[in-house]
Amino acid sequence: MVKKEVETVGKQVIFTQSRLMDFLTCERLEWYKYRATGVGVEVVAKEDFFLEGEFGHYALHHWYKNPPHGLMLRENMVKRIKGMMDDLGEINPEDYERKEMKLAAMVGACHAYKVKYKDDFKKYEILFTEEQFEIDIEGITFRGKLDLGVKERETGDEGFVEHKFVSSFSSKNYEVLPLNLQQLIYTLGFKQITGKYPKWYIWNMIKKSQLRRTGTKPKKGEAVAHPEPLIQYESRVQQQYIEEPDKMFLRTPPRLVEANALEELRKMVAYHLASWVTLSGGKEIPAMRFSSCEGRYGSVCPFGPACVAQMAGHKDGWNSGECSGLYRKKVVQHPELEGGDKE
Repeated sequence: MVKKEVETVGKQVIFTQSRLMDFLTCERLEWYKYRATGVGVEVVAKEDFFLEGEFGHYALHHWYKNPPHGLMLRENMVKRIKGMMDDLGEINPEDYERKEMKLAAMVGACHAYKVKYKDDFKKYEILFTEEQFEIDIEGITFRGKLDLGVKERETGDEGFVEHKFVSSFSSKNYEVLPLNLQQLIYTLGFKQITGKYPKWYIWNMIKKSQLRRTGTKPKKGEAVAHPEPLIQYESRVQQQYIEEPDKMFLRTPPRLVEANALEELRKMVAYHLASWVTLSGGKEIPAMRFSSCEGRYGSVCPFGPACVAQMAGHKDGWNSGECSGLYRKKVVQHPELEGGDKE
């Protein structure tokens, strides 16, 4: 039923697991991010965690794409950071320094990662890294990118590894991992890439350091601050990871792939896609889900100002006068799948 309805839209519909999760979070959130203006709009001020995740994936990609010893040179990582910071455009000095500090901490974390997991190349044959896939679920095209595909040298079993840069981790997350939409869709993606289902999957988690750069504020009696050199701060962070590896690195035990779970996935995704097709057929901006305006731990939806403006009758919200400078039209609908391998 879903396929027939989608065909009436008149063009190929592309989804990612992130887009589906946004739709399940709030119908209007998905509309803003993927359908407003035809390709969606984005928040101009890039969140710190997006930068940290983008950089961390870049570094680990280059580590695993160059076996048997890996390649993750500081010179290249620093160049990458400079490019990322330049792409931010004009931001206030405080935000710039904070983002620069967090990315320097990521350099320290990645250098320590090489020490912690130097035996990965002995344990695994690297099948692919940052590989894109495309699958069909009930007439909807799902695209995504798998972080790492490997084959165990001892057993010959194949699986995939997803890198996660997190503020904290808990064993409770592992208990519900089989319910994670990303791993279910990525399991299907693994088969599209390799021709067979993976035996297992692992979440490879790197905890972000809470160490702070010293000297960013003037000392008592001094007029100016004397911030710690970034390379020195980066070294302190690296040492923290080396001294406390069990606190800073965690790999979940391999979770076996269950065939029945994949069938249930198809049924549930089809159900939610049918809802999306119904809602996307109208010309009106979809209703917001009020329970999602405020997130956990005091976080709020970044499109909150747009919704406030839209409810007041000011255009589509994001393009209203009071939201000037907050949002911009995206270049492509799914930028996370664009760009390829940047050296």
